[in-house]
Amino acid sequence: MKGKIFFLLFAAVIALGCVQQAGRNETAQPNQMGPEAQPGVKQFSMIIGHTFYNPATLTVDKGDTVVIKAVAAPGTASHLHGITIDEYGVNEAVATEDTNNPQIIQFVADKEGFFTIYCKTCWSGPYGRGHPDIRGVLEVKP
Repeated sequence: MKGKIFFLLFAAVIALGCVQQAGRNETAQPNQMGPEAQPGVKQFSMIIGHTFYNPATLTVDKGDTVVIKAVAAPGTASHLHGITIDEYGVNEAVATEDTNNPQIIQFVADKEGFFTIYCKTCWSGPYGRGHPDIRGVLEVKP
């Protein structure tokens, strides 16, 4: 009996570690595989959680068309999580959790530098301005 309890506790700890790690992916390379890959187009699949973007850093080249396929983490669509990048006029809520039908956010990276990705749309959700901070970075290389 003690062996079964130990095994169940061990499995729960491992599972929890995997779930927590899912929100900690710091950097992503664009998804350039498959028939949608085009020169000058950088595609990213992004999950928006209650306190994280995964990936948290997007790196592109100046002039690239950036395509973000975003979904809210399971159970969080009603929070109005979203993606805001002020310098690019991006401010979109992501109300879908369906990875087969993500919210598409697209823009041309015509300014180089580091730009903050944050969630301004959360302020209209159930937590208002008390919503935990969600931050990421867009790096546009020359």
